Parts: sequence; C-alpha cells; structure tokens
Amino acid sequence: MTRKEVDGTINLSGKLTSGNVSEIEICLQEALTETADLVIDLNDLKSIDVSGYFMLFIFKKNAVLANKKVTYLINSTPIITGSINGINPPKLAL
Repeated sequence: MTRKEVDGTINLSGKLTSGNVSEIEICLQEALTETADLVIDLNDLKSIDVSGYFMLFIFKKNAVLANKKVTYLINSTPIITGSINGINPPKLAL
C-alpha cells in the first residue's frame, strides 16, 4: 500500500487489508487534523478486504462526528474482496 498526497487529495494504491489497515488509518487521521475537508482517491487500489472497508466506513463516520468532511473517489471498478460467512460485502459507495 502506498499513500501519496497531491493538492489536498490523498491517493491510496495497492491493497488495503488487515495487514496494513492500522498504518493507513493513522496516516488518514494525521491528514484529517490538517483540514476539514479530506478527499481520498481509491481508484488505484487493487483490492480492499473487509478490514479495509470497515476502516473507511468508521473513518468517515468519525470525521462527520468531528464536523469534518471525507469524500471517497472511486470509479465503477469492483475492488472490494473477501466475504463474511458466504455473504459478500456491499459495493463501496461512500
């Protein structure tokens, strides 16, 4: 997983999985302390597992509670992977 910040937008690439989700969350939290409106580009992600999806959901929820705005950019390519007890997670539409 790599993180690159350009013009106030954070671009995540590679995989967002249980192996790196904590590290990425810390980076996103640090970026959110510097702005009230954070844009996170997910278009270069190859896959997201359930841990990554959950972190993005909770991250946005906590940002809203802190009166901040988080926007996720993503094209229509399916990047969510994994399942819970045979149930596929919903498409990422945050």
